[in-house]
Amino acid sequence: MSHSGQTTRKTAASADSQQTRLRNRKELRHAAGTVLLIVLAVLVIQRWGFNISMVRGTSMQPTLQPEQWLFVNKTVPWMGEFGQGDMVILKEPASVNRGEHPYLVKRIVATAGQRVEIADGRLYIDGKEAVEPYSDARIEDGDFGPLVVAEGTLFVMGDNRRREGSLDSRFFGSVPEGGLIGRAEWIVWPPSSMSGL
Repeated sequence: MSHSGQTTRKTAASADSQQTRLRNRKELRHAAGTVLLIVLAVLVIQRWGFNISMVRGTSMQPTLQPEQWLFVNKTVPWMGEFGQGDMVILKEPASVNRGEHPYLVKRIVATAGQRVEIADGRLYIDGKEAVEPYSDARIEDGDFGPLVVAEGTLFVMGDNRRREGSLDSRFFGSVPEGGLIGRAEWIVWPPSSMSGL
């Protein structure tokens, strides 16, 4: 075999090897770009779209149980509006500052301009007794109000109406509508509990 034939083969092998390295680098850059795009999409969706939140505590019993996972729609604050009966996620008010649970899940029982009163274990909105099929007990923490919910705020309560069952607007006041994180719409875990809220 001639020396020039070996050189030609070595040069061709070297060129193939270089092309393979360039192709591998290109594929690696493409894969890294795809991963980065996916991570950014997940962060954007979690920040402004939706997320999954775990229930801690018993303030929403009997509707929710500890360790259940909720699908939270975070588009509501900027695409729609919250309404009476919605189950919402909010930051724990600074006045509470227990630090146990940075986020709370509660139900909106009254909106701006409505009059809230609790008497004889029953909730009254604008003088009419509220129909609350989600609760299994009368309110045991005593009477409250009357109070007219301020503009731009919402009055929230836990579904657990037993004594000291829920820390809510009866104790920390109405919450600013702009401070709500989102609306809980589904129980997604465990599978046996999956249902809309």
